[in-house]
Amino acid sequence: MCPKKCILYGRSRCARRCRMGCDEMKAYVKKVILRERARYLQWLEGFEEKGIPIFIDDMPANRAEFPKIFENKGDGCCYMGDYIGVDEGKLTEIRFDRVWNY
Repeated sequence: MCPKKCILYGRSRCARRCRMGCDEMKAYVKKVILRERARYLQWLEGFEEKGIPIFIDDMPANRAEFPKIFENKGDGCCYMGDYIGVDEGKLTEIRFDRVWNY
């Protein structure tokens, strides 16, 4: 029986639903996260192409800066997206600001 808890199910590896070993599961989850990040960055680039401004920390951002929103600085902060104008029916800008997990 595997002494580690499964990162997906929170149980030991021998749980009925989990058929992968711990290292195999970590590699799978990492692959899924990278794929979803790439998909999200393409989505942001589509908005930029349509002329919708994107800001990171109150500064206009370009495509090269978009991956910054996924960085883990180790200080307990992450970026939260705010989609301005959605309530009125037309997206006018996208803002990413740092928030802290306290």
